[in-house]
Amino acid sequence: VVSGVIVRSCQKQGCWAELAPSMDSKSSIRIDFNKHEFFIPLKSQGFKAKVEGVFSVKRLSKEEVDHYVEEGASFENLNDDGSANVISFLASGIVLTKAE
Repeated sequence: VVSGVIVRSCQKQGCWAELAPSMDSKSSIRIDFNKHEFFIPLKSQGFKAKVEGVFSVKRLSKEEVDHYVEEGASFENLNDDGSANVISFLASGIVLTKAE
């Protein structure tokens, strides 16, 4: 279980989010919602989140990176070929709470 603040999320379907300790954090982890099995509201940025799931490290192809950027994601360290190595968290559940 991890907790934090949603700093970015998919702006097309709500099928992924980036979670960080605070809105001004320099780094975040990517949360994927189990192959589109569930979604979060499109306007989830700034919400507190408690997420259950499993961590993994994976390489996103240039095409995947481009797709996620189109949906609102950002990547700090791209590989020379446009791919990205990311720490991902495959969520099996999430609880969102509006920040005060």
